[in-house]
Amino acid sequence: MTVPAATRVAAAGAVALFALSGCSALPTAPPPLPSTYIPEAAAPSAEPGIPLGDDGFTIVERVAMRVTVESCDEYRNGSAWVLDENTVVTNRHVVEGAVDIELASYNGERYTATSSVLSEDVDLALVDIDGTFPEAAQLATTEPSTGEPVFVVGYPEAGQLTTTPGTYAGTVPENSGVETDGAYAIAASTKQGNSGSPTVDATGAVVGVVFASDEEQTTIVVSLESLRDFIDDPSLQVPNEADC
Repeated sequence: MTVPAATRVAAAGAVALFALSGCSALPTAPPPLPSTYIPEAAAPSAEPGIPLGDDGFTIVERVAMRVTVESCDEYRNGSAWVLDENTVVTNRHVVEGAVDIELASYNGERYTATSSVLSEDVDLALVDIDGTFPEAAQLATTEPSTGEPVFVVGYPEAGQLTTTPGTYAGTVPENSGVETDGAYAIAASTKQGNSGSPTVDATGAVVGVVFASDEEQTTIVVSLESLRDFIDDPSLQVPNEADC
């Protein structure tokens, strides 16, 4: 699906941007969720500062979620991450108009959404579940610096849990056509299904949320400031309603 207004990003060169949720029209259902995947063996060496648990997964991998959404007329796939014991963060365009939202973790645990809210200003959503998550992500205290290594953790193409390394490239200019104020670009190749993935620094702290990409070299991320504003201010959160 093409992001309506996103066509060029000056900070990272001229690129066509695409929202990173996968869609298919009803009534064809997506295939069953595959069994649990173990991240590539090389991934931990690419992220030296992110702590590993006893199971060999990083904290970010353990809180990354695969999202499957049914709306009135299509299925979608995306990614999300655990904000607190009952809530995940993902993109508005992943869950908007959903009649059913299902989540799955790295170890095969399944969760069902009970409610969700959207931002009208940025491509973010909060989804509450019918249970309790055992772990949650940590938010960074500062924005990344130009050239700083970052990592995107999610489920590209609704498949294997993947940690993708990248580099912070800078804020996206207001005249870029990107719909989100305060977005920034990272040099990283992300795919359909990465929408909603956490972007983290070298310690594993969340610095933003992926929402668009050229699927080759540039990924666009909702900024840490916009993310914090949305999480902290209930007045920016509107109910997610299906119009079937």
